[in-house]
Amino acid sequence: EGDSTPEISISIEDGKVKIAVNLNEPFRSENTRYESIKKFPQPWIGSSDIPHEIWFEDKGKMTWRQTDMMFMGNYEVIGNSAKNILNQYTQKYGDIGIRTWSVDKKNNLKSFNELTGSYEIFTPKEFAAKYELDYYSNKYSIEASISGYLVEIIGVFNPETNLLNFDTLDYVPFFEVPKLAVEESKDMEKWSEVKLPEPLPKEYQWPQELKIELEAELRESTFYRVKKETIEPNYSVEGRWLWSPTINIADANTMYEFLDGTRYTYYCGPNCDWYSLEISDAIPGTDVYNYENDTLTIDGVAQAVTFECDGGKINFGNWNLWKLDSDCE
Repeated sequence: EGDSTPEISISIEDGKVKIAVNLNEPFRSENTRYESIKKFPQPWIGSSDIPHEIWFEDKGKMTWRQTDMMFMGNYEVIGNSAKNILNQYTQKYGDIGIRTWSVDKKNNLKSFNELTGSYEIFTPKEFAAKYELDYYSNKYSIEASISGYLVEIIGVFNPETNLLNFDTLDYVPFFEVPKLAVEESKDMEKWSEVKLPEPLPKEYQWPQELKIELEAELRESTFYRVKKETIEPNYSVEGRWLWSPTINIADANTMYEFLDGTRYTYYCGPNCDWYSLEISDAIPGTDVYNYENDTLTIDGVAQAVTFECDGGKINFGNWNLWKLDSDCE
C-alpha cells in the first residue's frame, strides 16, 4: 500500500489556486460505496439512466441497489474467513471423523470435545495453525450473501484497474472524504485557515486525487498546506471480556460482562463456549462500574486503562482483558 501520508500539489491558473490532494488511503472493502460503470434505465418515463450501487458497511453488512430495488445482505473477505478455513480442513481430512467442526456466529471454529466435556473454540488463524492449513488474507475478494439470491456472489477487486467486478458488472469505489482544512501562511510560521468558496465533497473516487480550488490574490508569495484531522477512536468497555491467568488467551477461565453500569462475572474452564453463556450463568453478585476519561471505576476502585489492538484488548498495566469477539493476542 505504500506510504499513507497525504500529498499535495499546487498550481495557479486564471487567478485561482488549484490544490490536488492525494490522500494515499489504503484499499479497504468496508465503509466503501461502489458505483457501476454501466448505467441502467429507471422504470419512470423521462428519468435519466443511473448506475447500480453497492454499500459495503462495517460488521459485514451490505446494501445493493439495482435501479429502484434494494437488496440487503452480508459479506466477508475471502481467505481468512472461518468458512474458507473449514473448507480446507474438510478437503484435507474429510468431513466424517471423530471430531466435527462448524462455524459459529462469531466466525470461529467450534467442536464439542467428549473427552473434556466442553467445547473447543479456535479463531480461524489458530485453527489453521493447529491443523497446518493455509491462512491468508485475500483482501481483494469478497463473498456476499444477498437476500433473494440462492447462491453467494463472489466479488473481485482488480488493483491494476481499481475496479470491483461484482455479478458480471464493473464498479468504481468511492471513499468518504475525511475532515480537511486548507491553511495559508506568508512566513510558514503563522498559519490561518482558508475559507473555501465551496464545501468539500462528501466522497471521492478512490484512489484519484481530491481537487480544491481557491480564489487567490497574487500579490506576494503565499504558502499553502492541507491538514487532515485525526479522529481519535472512541473505544468502550461495554460487552464481554475474557481474563486469562497466563499471557495466552486460550487459557482464559473468567469472563466479565460490562452492561449498562453493571459488571457480571462468569467462570468456565479452558476451551469454554463463552458465546453460549447467558446472564443466568453468571455467578451470584454483581459490581457497579463507570468508565470515563480512560479510567474504569469498579465498586469505587479506579484504574487507568489503555486500549490496544483496535479496541479489542484492554491493558491495565500488569494484566489484560481480551474482547470476546476480537482476534487479538
